[in-house]
Amino acid sequence: MHGVRVLSANDTKTRSAVEYLKDLLLCRLRRRREEVGYLTSKAFYMKENALLKQRCRSNRRTCFNASFVEGVCRGADLHLAKVLRLSLRWLRPLLEDDDLDFQVIYLVRDPRAVLSSRTKVPWCRSPSCRNPKVVCSLLTEDLTEVPALLKAYPQR
Repeated sequence: MHGVRVLSANDTKTRSAVEYLKDLLLCRLRRRREEVGYLTSKAFYMKENALLKQRCRSNRRTCFNASFVEGVCRGADLHLAKVLRLSLRWLRPLLEDDDLDFQVIYLVRDPRAVLSSRTKVPWCRSPSCRNPKVVCSLLTEDLTEVPALLKAYPQR
């Protein structure tokens, strides 16, 4: 939905992605009908969400309905989101938001392995995707942000 790119710049796409993530964390999916529609076209949508798959077993079309999916989301005991290519500095506004209660697990893959993998995929053509200097500078920015986030939000 947001394209295959690193979201680090202070631009409309990044701010939109952060707002989308916030809505996901708060289960505000009625306002995200277009995104729910997009997800229903992806194979992982039902495969990776056991609770939703179980609730939609009798009528798969209900899982295309943003209001229904919002209700399932709100009824879940645990929410887990895997977020790729969002710079850590964009976590701060989410962590500062009193409406959100979540924890972050930050995992980093060796940039050499990342770059090696990216040479094999056709969607990775931009400098932020393939250029070692860009990839490493973005990783350095994230790693620089970690101590400040740990200090400001030690429980999160």
